[in-house]
Amino acid sequence: MTELGKAGKHMGVEHPRVTKKLPTKDKVTPAHTKKPRSVDRFGYSYEISFPWSRGGNEWKLITHWFRTRAGRDASMKALERSTEKYSWYRNIKREDR
Repeated sequence: MTELGKAGKHMGVEHPRVTKKLPTKDKVTPAHTKKPRSVDRFGYSYEISFPWSRGGNEWKLITHWFRTRAGRDASMKALERSTEKYSWYRNIKREDR
C-alpha cells in the first residue's frame, strides 16, 4: 500500500483509506471544476496510396490531430518535405475542429 506523500499532507489531502471511512457529507468536493476543452483542435489530412497492397493502387484518407496550431504546421512541413521524394502522398490540407 502506498503512503501519502509530503506534498499531499501539506495540501490537506486525506489518504484514500481515510476518505472511504468518512460519511459522504464530510467528504471534500471541489467548488468548481474546469470545463474540459477539446484536446486536439488543429490537424491536417492527407491521402496515401498503397501500391504494394493486393487491391492495387488504393487511396486512404489519414488525419492527424494536434493541440496547437504550431505543432500542426511543423508536422505538416515535415510531411511536405518528405512528399517531394515520394509519389504516394497527395491532397495535404489543414483541418480544424
